[in-house]
Amino acid sequence: MNDEGMASPGKALLNRTTSTRSRQILAAARELFAERGYEGTSISAIASKVGLADGAIYRHFESKRELLQAVIADFYLPLVDQASEAIVTIHDPADRLRTIIRHNLQAYAKDPLVCRLIIAEARVMDGYFESSVADLNRRFTRLTTKAVADGIEAGTFRSEFAPNEVRDVLFGAMEHLAWAALTGQDTLNIAHTTDMLMNLILGGLLHPTAPAPAPAPAPAPASPILDQQLDRLERLITRIETSDPS
Repeated sequence: MNDEGMASPGKALLNRTTSTRSRQILAAARELFAERGYEGTSISAIASKVGLADGAIYRHFESKRELLQAVIADFYLPLVDQASEAIVTIHDPADRLRTIIRHNLQAYAKDPLVCRLIIAEARVMDGYFESSVADLNRRFTRLTTKAVADGIEAGTFRSEFAPNEVRDVLFGAMEHLAWAALTGQDTLNIAHTTDMLMNLILGGLLHPTAPAPAPAPAPAPASPILDQQLDRLERLITRIETSDPS
């Protein structure tokens, strides 16, 4: 359920995929989308993997795009629900942030191919912001903005940083740091990355014992003698330039 107490688009979509056959289609699509990408996967390939004719897919899903959204919802909903449940009893805003970061990084490590599919393909599609995928993303990231807002209200966090700015910094950093793992080039150290991000967000880069940056030096006062010398030099240059060379 979302904040308004109504079924989210992603959950409503999955509620229609409870039959054995629709779950088989969903599992096949998830595997092929993850391996080949959305554009590289055809309905024919999905149908063949399940042992169906192409047209049988459309009795369960209206289009390949709806099937993609169902695959992502099937991945995303447990993440949203588990993170929401994990922070229910956590009252410290910083501890809530840490828990949300850890859940997101764990999702990257657990299913990197689907996460890459979301970032690289689903988000760049036309109509993404009105899709069930975007709705699920907003539900998850809203946990962060609320934790930050609660921290500001409690006086734990500084008020000059807007909650949505902190959210963008955190999730942008997580995606960037995890990209090597999502593309199979490296592994993701969840504990280290969580600690590093929390230290960066809470402490900033400036060392607590470092001196404050020195103010810019004030311009030196004008010197009357220097002004006179410059004036004489300019008059001399003018006479030379206007003198008759003959």
